[in-house]
Amino acid sequence: MKLSIALSGGAARGVFHLGFLDVLLKEGVEIKEISGSSAGAIVAGAIACKIPLKDIFEIVKSKEFKSIFKFSLKTGLFKIDLNSTILDKFFLYDDLSKSDIPLFICVTDFQEEKALYLNAGDPKKIIPASCAIYPFFEPIVYKDKILVDGGYKDNLPSSPLNGNILGINVVPNCKIEKLTHKNIIIKISQMLIRNTINYEKIKYLIEPQEICKIRAFSFNDLDECYGLGKKYAFNWLRQL
Repeated sequence: MKLSIALSGGAARGVFHLGFLDVLLKEGVEIKEISGSSAGAIVAGAIACKIPLKDIFEIVKSKEFKSIFKFSLKTGLFKIDLNSTILDKFFLYDDLSKSDIPLFICVTDFQEEKALYLNAGDPKKIIPASCAIYPFFEPIVYKDKILVDGGYKDNLPSSPLNGNILGINVVPNCKIEKLTHKNIIIKISQMLIRNTINYEKIKYLIEPQEICKIRAFSFNDLDECYGLGKKYAFNWLRQL
């Protein structure tokens, strides 16, 4: 089976992608091309370089990974340490175009207010830019463009892909149990993110409702999220 794969953003929930795709690859599914936004961009980059996904999962759980997020006293925002050597473990080459599998990273051009689907350029700038979700992280300037999180304009970037497309969206429609200020903000944010998605090209769609119980901005649920990805993958393969 040969698929083109689009991976959504979703912060720590992106670990679901690792579990799901680890199963697919071990079951012999061939990835024709791959794209990603935000957390999905990190996973897409690793897959495009054929890095074992279990290795990526262990890196994400490490203290070393958390250390790449630095707080800037000047701006009052976090920034991604672009000089950290750990970034080299997520992408093995010095240019996106050298990947083993065709790769598209979605970033948002802040000034032009549009999505860019980049398949060439510096991965140590482009992939972190796809994850630069403002107002938590500083924008990244690259080639005279101000780049922010790809999810602002296309959180499930199927546009650059062709063939049979599998889209994995880890920001499904999650119902809120209590009408609190925090829950309302989270719900509105997720609603706006989902409205960026074009489902027309996607043949197979995975939107795991069970992931709603997993906090997007916590590292405490990574093992559960990874296991959930594997569970959904096995169930999906059985239904084909």
